[in-house]
Amino acid sequence: MYMRQTLEEDAGKTNEGVRLALYFQRKAPDITSWYDVLADTALASVVRTALGLPDSFATADIDKQAQLFGQKLDIKDFTDPEKLSKFLTRFTSMYEIAHPTSTAVTSVSVLFAQPTTVGISTDLMLAMQQLKF
Repeated sequence: MYMRQTLEEDAGKTNEGVRLALYFQRKAPDITSWYDVLADTALASVVRTALGLPDSFATADIDKQAQLFGQKLDIKDFTDPEKLSKFLTRFTSMYEIAHPTSTAVTSVSVLFAQPTTVGISTDLMLAMQQLKF
């Protein structure tokens, strides 16, 4: 248990989304109602993010939040490792969209950057012309 919590904390220093996902994965088997999720701000944040709900949704009536979560997700899925994994993949994807890391921003900027001039040097062209096939 201590090792797992330390892993979560260390991961959180680099990426808060990873910490939240690991924490949710550890707590998921013990979740029996949506009120368990709503009572824990980290768990609730994961569910809201996975569902694409704004942070302001946390201020809505607690019963309305539980009702919406229940309409969108089956709480029993959190006990199934495969379904939990799919849910956490969805969460991490949505988290990265909402909180892009510098690596993600760099990757996107590379995709949309203006192309640089690419060409063949005259030396290379001369060398290629002298090749015999």
